[in-house]
Amino acid sequence: MKSYLKNKTIQDAMTILALSIVLGIYCLVKFYTASVKTEWKMSPYLFPILISVFALLISVSLFADGRHELKTIERNDAIEPESVMRGNNIKIVAVIGLSAVFFILMKYIGFIIGSAVFLLSMFLLLGERRWWLIIILSTVTTGVLYVAFAVFLNVRLP
Repeated sequence: MKSYLKNKTIQDAMTILALSIVLGIYCLVKFYTASVKTEWKMSPYLFPILISVFALLISVSLFADGRHELKTIERNDAIEPESVMRGNNIKIVAVIGLSAVFFILMKYIGFIIGSAVFLLSMFLLLGERRWWLIIILSTVTTGVLYVAFAVFLNVRLP
C-alpha cells in the first residue's frame, strides 16, 4: 500500500479525482439551488460538469498507469525513476513550447492548418513514428473539431 502512495502517477490520479469530485459536487449544488431554473443544455454548469466527468476518467486512467508502473518496477528493478522523470520534464517543457507557438501562430495560419500541424508535432513528440497514422489522426481530428464547432455550433474559429 505504501508503494501506491509513493507513486507519483497515483498521487496525480488521486489529486485529479479529488478535484473532479469537488467540481462535480459544486456544479450540481449550484445548478439545483440556482434561483433561475434552466435546462441542463442551457445551464452555465454544463461544461464544468462535463470537465468533471472527463477529469474523473483521466484519474482512472492515471491510476491504471500507476499500477502498471509499479508492476513493471517490481518485475524489473533496473528502471531508474529519476531518469524517467527527467525525460518527462523535457517533454512537458516541449509541450508548453509547442502550445505557445500554436497560440501565437494561430492568427496567422488559421485553425485548420495550425491544428493539423500542432497535432502532427504532438504525435511526433509523444513517440508515434507511423506517418500514415499521424497524418490520418491529425487531419481527421482537425476536421471533426472544425465541423463540430464551426458548422454545428456556429462558433467562430481563429
